[in-house]
Amino acid sequence: MMFESLKEHGFYIIDNVKSLSDALNLTEALGRILPLNGKDTQILQPKNKLSSNFKSLSYFYGFDSFPLHTDTTFWSIPAQYIIFFLKEKVDTGTVLSNKNQTALIIKKYVNKSPIFFRKQIGGNVYSFPWFGINDTSIMFDPCYMQPINKVAKDFVKELQDMFINSEIVK
Repeated sequence: MMFESLKEHGFYIIDNVKSLSDALNLTEALGRILPLNGKDTQILQPKNKLSSNFKSLSYFYGFDSFPLHTDTTFWSIPAQYIIFFLKEKVDTGTVLSNKNQTALIIKKYVNKSPIFFRKQIGGNVYSFPWFGINDTSIMFDPCYMQPINKVAKDFVKELQDMFINSEIVK
């Protein structure tokens, strides 16, 4: 059930998980955990600019809505899956990409070569905005990626338009 949902929708929601340990046990079939900043898990908490990490999304946007972005874009290969565990249910939603729309955008741009300057751990690179098996996933984060050519700017516009019309998941 989890794998089918991930394949079809790109996400899977598990309700009534009591602890972070339970969440990790339920999702261990996805593969090994890759640490971020030396830790297997991170605590994400809204912060104002003054108390946030320099150049983080909270630093730039505080408590406002964050822009379209892919988590771990600064890794040489971004994470395929990201697990979020909430201690308490909240009313705040998130917009998730539609896998079919994402595939159409990749198909449209794959031969047009949108080029981005991407800041990543280990050194900055010029890259395309897709990754994964057969280039089926899009990466984008305005804090770490800058479009270099017109095709890349058009790609970003189309990606943003897709998300404006997307459903919010709560």
